[in-house]
Formats: sequence, structure tokens, C-alpha cells
Amino acid sequence: MYIPLERNLTRKYFRELLARAIELTEKEIEATPSLLIYKSILNQLYDINKRVVEEGRTFSNEEAHQRYTIGTIAIRYFDGYEGFEYADILTDISYGISKYSNIPES
Repeated sequence: MYIPLERNLTRKYFRELLARAIELTEKEIEATPSLLIYKSILNQLYDINKRVVEEGRTFSNEEAHQRYTIGTIAIRYFDGYEGFEYADILTDISYGISKYSNIPES
């Protein structure tokens, strides 16, 4: 059962969700390489990992939403699929970007 980031708001869990999203997205690209939306999502996930997690950059909520569209993509394209945690993971990552620098490690 999926646990929303809001219920486990830690850096460790954010990184776990990010790793899971990268894994799921890479599988989707392998399965359907012609759907370019997954490549866009993957590039954003890699950028979040580099800038937010590795470099420790801080983004305001507005800056995060301008720079990263994964939350909007998740709602627009994947919302409504029952039992499909991918959309939930993407929206949680989008939610956590601006909070990452201020949340506890574990």
C-alpha cells in the first residue's frame, strides 16, 4: 500500500520515492519508447535528484512548480487510474521539492 509523502515527510522517504519514480519511468520508456512524455518526466526526475538532493538547492513552491511539471503531468495524464501509484509518487515528489531542505533526514 502506498504511503503518501505527507505521512512520512522525511528526506530519506523523498529519496526513496524519487528512486522508485526513476525506476518506474525507465521501465515505461523501455516498454513504450515512442511516448516522449516519459522522457520528459525522467529528465525532470534526474534534475531533481541532482539539484535538490545532491546539490542541496532550495526552491520556493512557485520556483519548483515553474521548473518542474511532473505534478501537473501526473494529474493531467495519470490521475484516475485506480491502484496506479505512479501518479501519486510524481505528485508527492512535486510536493516535496520545495520542502526538502527543511524536512528531517529520517
